[in-house]
Amino acid sequence: MKLKSYFLITLIVCAFFSCSDNDDPVSLAITPVVPDATLSLAVQTDNRVKTKGGFIDDDVTGTTTTWDCQVKTLTAVVFNDGAYSDNNIRVGTIAALFTHNYENPTSAPVIEGEVMSGKVNLLLIANLDADVLDQLTASVNSTVSSARLTVADVLKLATPLSSETKEKGLTMSSEVLNVELVAGTNFVGFGEKGTITVEGYGAGTEIYGNNPVELTRTVAAINLEGVLLPETPDDGNPEYKNVSFTLDSVFVANVKSTAGIGTYGDVKTIEQSPLANGALDPTYYLAPVNFTSYVGTYKTGEAKGDNSMLRVLDPVQIIEARTGTNVNTTTPDWKNTSAVAPCYVYPNQNGETNVEGKHNYTLLVLRGTYRYKIGDDVVTENNRYYTVIVNDGRQGGTIEGDEGKKAVHIQRNTKYRVTVQILGSGSDDPFTPAAFAHVAAQVKVADWNVIEIDEEVD
Repeated sequence: MKLKSYFLITLIVCAFFSCSDNDDPVSLAITPVVPDATLSLAVQTDNRVKTKGGFIDDDVTGTTTTWDCQVKTLTAVVFNDGAYSDNNIRVGTIAALFTHNYENPTSAPVIEGEVMSGKVNLLLIANLDADVLDQLTASVNSTVSSARLTVADVLKLATPLSSETKEKGLTMSSEVLNVELVAGTNFVGFGEKGTITVEGYGAGTEIYGNNPVELTRTVAAINLEGVLLPETPDDGNPEYKNVSFTLDSVFVANVKSTAGIGTYGDVKTIEQSPLANGALDPTYYLAPVNFTSYVGTYKTGEAKGDNSMLRVLDPVQIIEARTGTNVNTTTPDWKNTSAVAPCYVYPNQNGETNVEGKHNYTLLVLRGTYRYKIGDDVVTENNRYYTVIVNDGRQGGTIEGDEGKKAVHIQRNTKYRVTVQILGSGSDDPFTPAAFAHVAAQVKVADWNVIEIDEEVD
């Protein structure tokens, strides 16, 4: 009788992963694989994939599957860890590949594929870009051992930011799991290791452990929470009073255009380098089309035009200062309920490599018309920019909460909620602040890696 092994995987979105690499390449012809087992992956997205504080439906309890945590496709990459060695497939290289498209992302479909029993490593990738999947497919179809991609090769494959959409879903990946298939049904993440019975699936062997497999989004999300607009922004000049601010657009800039699938050990490939042949690649960073050629204090070099991160407000948002408020106000004068959608961006810890200063870190920029009074005269200043370097402690203020979030910029699987306090007329250039302008960040870390940022901008 043909032996079968079943993998039943439960997934939770929000962790980190690691793996191991393998031997040096050897150019050997791969002999035909005669499968003696079946690998089945059951995906429980209705109550096993959870997210806290989702931007989409504000699901703070984590009980609703919003689109930013849906698994629309799931790809399983199987690496040899001994099971395929007799077929000249090197340890740590691709041995098998399975993928499945889910018409209903909240259902529990199953991926099945024939595999070899024995020791394997398993990487799960949700919502993988089609071009990257093609690269994996070409590799697994190669009959030359040295042409098979290693774990490190796969993790540094570049996914484009353009693939991170509601229609396609957000890219997520697991750690590389070290498992050994046994005859019969294999469970992963359903209970303690050993023989168990799972409702709906029957009896089998738990070969992984009691903790569900965790998926981590590649993207971070930046959301404008609100605006603080003190009537008197400068206590030293009480005659200088703010009247209103008309917010007409919001955008993010210095956004990296690609990211790796994952990282492990000392190999950090999730954030990819902006350098090409030792020089800044002008197409590596993204900015709205009208700002691609701008340079300044916060941006160096050309960028590639991408208006997907530009939010033009229609209608514009008119924000009125409340009487008697000053720089100590903590109550937003305007809250973003639905006017400005969040922007999904790739990790950007390094800014521009080998350059000191605040160059090419990811920015959140507000533009609008600022009106204020000096005595009885009303002054109107159009097209004023208020620029925040997301999560940059050097701009002043404080960052509180998780120590791992204090001294970093854009991290994967993190939500940055930004409240901007406007304390002056801003700048006429989004990438170079006015001489008197400053930004102070007060950052608080909430659960599910939510970072709340209060920004003061002159």
